[in-house]
Amino acid sequence: MELDQYLGLFIDESKENLQKLNESLLKLESSPEDLEILNDIFRVAHTLKGMSKTMGFNNVGDLTHNMENVLDPLRSGSVKTNDKIISVLFKCLDKLEELIKNIIDGIYEDKDSAIVDLVSELKNSLISTDEQSSVEKPTKGDISFNEYELTLIDNAKDQGFRAVEVQVTLVNGCVLPGVRAYMVVKALEGEGELIKTHPTVEELENGEFEKSFLLYLLTTNDNDRLSEIIDKISEIEKVNVSDFDVNNMQQESKEEVKKEIKKEEVKEEVKKVLVTERDVEERTPEDTSTVTVVDSVVKQQMSVKNVQQTIRVNANKMDKLMNLVGELVISRTRIVQYSHEVRSDELTCLVGLMGGITTDIQEIVMKLRMVPIDQVFNRFPRLVRDISRELSKDINLKITGKDTEIDRVVVDEIGDPLVHLIRNSLDHGLETPEERIKGGKSSKGTLELLAFNEGDNILIKVCDDGKGMDPEKIKALAVKKGMITAEQAKSMSDKDALDLIFAPGFSTAKVATDLSGRGVGMDVVKSKVSSLGGTVGILSKVGEGTTITISLPSNMAILQALLIKVGHETYATPLNYISEVIDVSTDQVKRIQNKEVIVLRGKTLPLVRLNNLLDVPNYVEDAEKPLTVVVIKSQGKCSGIIVSELLGQQEVVIKPISKSLCYEDYISGAITLGNGQVALVLNVNALIVNM
Repeated sequence: MELDQYLGLFIDESKENLQKLNESLLKLESSPEDLEILNDIFRVAHTLKGMSKTMGFNNVGDLTHNMENVLDPLRSGSVKTNDKIISVLFKCLDKLEELIKNIIDGIYEDKDSAIVDLVSELKNSLISTDEQSSVEKPTKGDISFNEYELTLIDNAKDQGFRAVEVQVTLVNGCVLPGVRAYMVVKALEGEGELIKTHPTVEELENGEFEKSFLLYLLTTNDNDRLSEIIDKISEIEKVNVSDFDVNNMQQESKEEVKKEIKKEEVKEEVKKVLVTERDVEERTPEDTSTVTVVDSVVKQQMSVKNVQQTIRVNANKMDKLMNLVGELVISRTRIVQYSHEVRSDELTCLVGLMGGITTDIQEIVMKLRMVPIDQVFNRFPRLVRDISRELSKDINLKITGKDTEIDRVVVDEIGDPLVHLIRNSLDHGLETPEERIKGGKSSKGTLELLAFNEGDNILIKVCDDGKGMDPEKIKALAVKKGMITAEQAKSMSDKDALDLIFAPGFSTAKVATDLSGRGVGMDVVKSKVSSLGGTVGILSKVGEGTTITISLPSNMAILQALLIKVGHETYATPLNYISEVIDVSTDQVKRIQNKEVIVLRGKTLPLVRLNNLLDVPNYVEDAEKPLTVVVIKSQGKCSGIIVSELLGQQEVVIKPISKSLCYEDYISGAITLGNGQVALVLNVNALIVNM
């Protein structure tokens, strides 16, 4: 089998599985007695092990195998989950992420000393301590059942299933005992739900048993049929099938079961586990009575599966499709313009038909590019956990709006800026428990991450209830560093003072740490967000906390724009930022602090002359004509752009251009007009912020 063709799929699924492990381990840390979480972790680890072994990545497979060895006694209840075990599992997860990254980079190493050390730590973590006592469960012979398994058996009886014990003995001198055991297991899986084996399934497959082994099954078939099925397998000496009564065991552990597992949830789980699609299709009239109750549930699940089918698509193919759609939109615009010049009714009709189809294709492709922002947010609970422990701070992370959808390009780029903001909040913003109590706050700090739509923009907020930032201290530090003069500091507003933290090399930290304080980070955040056509804003109040807001366009490729002329140059302004267009006479323009403004409905509106801002050549203004002002709005702030002429609304495809051509980030890209000429796209956020 040629495995290279499956490498991309393996990497994608491994990333998903590692993210699931991360989330589940965080849940387990807060709910160490939750058996469902343990089962989820075990299933994901088992899947990752199987995938990696198949692909020949033995390092990944061996490490996940040893993780399973730790998880198994936790699931059975023989060992209690504690901080030591969870910490080691997190270390293993970090190592797995490193190994997957190496695979992506083309590094395939069979031996790694760090894995040997981790395996040793995993084994040592199971050694009993004062905090980790053995929890014996009701047993039958040498078999131990945990609460979840006992409850499954109990509720299965309500659905007409029986619990049976199957003892299989192989003939003396059996050549391949592991193969025979595997064949027995596979045969019984088709006759019901196998809930436990002794030894474990893995030990059976490896032949790690004497002559006999036990299996525990939930089934509707009679004992004779089960014996007959197993007898057909060669090298089987004896089969003993008997009913398995767990009533006495269930009574002893009933109180603990109530605490850990809600009965209704277990019944739903039993319905999912015991009644498969095969059962629905192949059920005989005699079997119908035992599963009538769950028919509707199964049919509903099957319906959902049919509706929610998905396929994986290579990101490069998606980008190529997006580029082709962009070219299609440009061609449509040119054809529309040509049809107006020709004035042919037939051509106009055909152009209208093509335009509708193009719009439908465009909308579908745009939706395909949109992905939930939780792909970024999911990495932060682990980040906050690790940093808060390192800083000895008690932090409660709240995440809101994980389902908010955003362009895939933005998702790929926004992760690092958010990491910088979160690290700064944890290090600089939030206080230690002792400091918070001293300041009259609760000992636990709160860090909140929010995402939501505002028009065609996505707003992402990082909020903390920490000590906040003092504008006066920031100005004093900026003067000391020579970034501003003392005179500038006196006239500077609090907002402008807070914006100084985005300057390169600026830091309020007294001591540089591994986390922050070296004057890099916040300027990188602003630069990255600006390159995505967005803005960063900051609000802070001393003693109450800080909120940093990132505003980004939800769509990075195709948008509705208003085409404007400034002198002989044509520019495009995203339509979603435009509030209105007005004409004002020149005598309405006033000057405040050497800036031009007008009064619009009782409010002061600052004006921007693009000819001065962008150095438009050969610009001549007609003093007798009123000024055309395009009012733009973003994050609650408004400005007016003075333009020479309005050219109309058009759907445009934004193409990236070199940053060296974007003066002060006022330009976010370029477009091709219907006549084939190129026009620049204004970065409205930068225009407003830099007013």
